[in-house]
Amino acid sequence: ALVARHPSARRVLVFGFGLMIAINLAVVVYAPHLIARFGLSAEQLGLISIVLGVADVVAEALIIFALDRIGKQRSVMLGLGVMGCGLLGFLLGGENLIAAMASLFLVFLGFEYAVVSNLPVASEVLPGARTAMMGSLNGVNSLGRTIAALAAIPLYTAIGLTGVLVI
Repeated sequence: ALVARHPSARRVLVFGFGLMIAINLAVVVYAPHLIARFGLSAEQLGLISIVLGVADVVAEALIIFALDRIGKQRSVMLGLGVMGCGLLGFLLGGENLIAAMASLFLVFLGFEYAVVSNLPVASEVLPGARTAMMGSLNGVNSLGRTIAALAAIPLYTAIGLTGVLVI
């Protein structure tokens, strides 16, 4: 209950929830979109997943070397900016598979950088209740991922890629 009563804690939780919805909408629809647009096979999608895994590793390395220099909140915003540029590039990439892959790389890089940068922000909101705060963040993150996973394909079918990624 302490977490729910604290305005800064609520903001961090709403941010985490929204970020998880945003990334998981993109994660669920990028494969069907790439298959439809470029006719990719399962093996090719697997290779793309490796590239996206590399984006996560790069983001973690950047956090190790840059987070304390840039600052936690600025790092979260930087990650969001990179993710947003990647989403925009994915939407505007047209018929170019390389552009689509580069854009997805930026989406995953920015997301990972933002979400991991947000962890120390969240842990400092309620120093006397870190466990409750981090548990609450984990809970709303899971809820956001679940809602997005359930909604993504029906939304993609109804309103297309642009509609889903604008949400």
